[in-house]
Parts: sequence; structure tokens; C-alpha cells
Amino acid sequence: MNHTLDASAVLRYIDNEAGADEVKQILLDAYNQQTELYMNTVNWSEIVYAFLKRGGVGARSKIQQLDALPITLVPVDEYLASLAASYRLNFKLHLADSFALATAGRSKSTLVTGDFDFKNVKGPSVPSAIHFLPKK
Repeated sequence: MNHTLDASAVLRYIDNEAGADEVKQILLDAYNQQTELYMNTVNWSEIVYAFLKRGGVGARSKIQQLDALPITLVPVDEYLASLAASYRLNFKLHLADSFALATAGRSKSTLVTGDFDFKNVKGPSVPSAIHFLPKK
């Protein structure tokens, strides 16, 4: 089974918050080529923004940690942008969350998230399974 990570999943891992062990196991599986990991460039940007906003010397270190993760970055093209717009409209998601869901659907992978806004994502038009990390 392949996985798409949204920003919340990666931030929980790097910040050692609830669900960090689950994300760590998924990352280890990716290093061992037992799963493929995906993230789109919009969600990647969310993470980099979070690190830069926090500032300090640690921000650059965390960005380097991020660069070392075994994640395939999915660029945003017209198809992905249109799919994300549709999910945003249908499920009332934030834009970046819509891109995460679209990426999971496109890659036929399970979306891994700590964002409970995805609880509203139900029905036959849901493109992939959603794995929720534990609440903080």
C-alpha cells in the first residue's frame, strides 16, 4: 500500500507529536521500498512555511530533515489543480487539504493526516482511503 502524506503528518513526525511513531514507520517502510510516499508541492510549501515562521537556527535544520525524507514530490499541474478544486467544493476543505486528497487519489494511495477536517470526506466520490493519526 502506498501513502500520501499531508503537511500535518510530516509536522507531527518532525515535532514528535501524537502519531509520530506511525509516520516514522511509514517512512521506514519507504526507505526499505515497502511503500511509496507522495506529497504535492503545495503541502511541501506548507511545511517549509511552518518552519520559516517558527524561525531560529532550527528552521534550516528542519528543512534539511525534510529534504532527506523518502518522499516523491508531485508537482501541481492543471489536472491536479482541477481535481483539488472539485474536492474543495464538494467537501468544503481548505485548499492545501484539497491538494493532499487529490494527490492521494491520483497516486492511488492512502492519505495519512492528523487533520480532522477530512472527517467530512465521505461517499462514493472519495478517491482514496484516509488514515487519521491520533488526536493531539
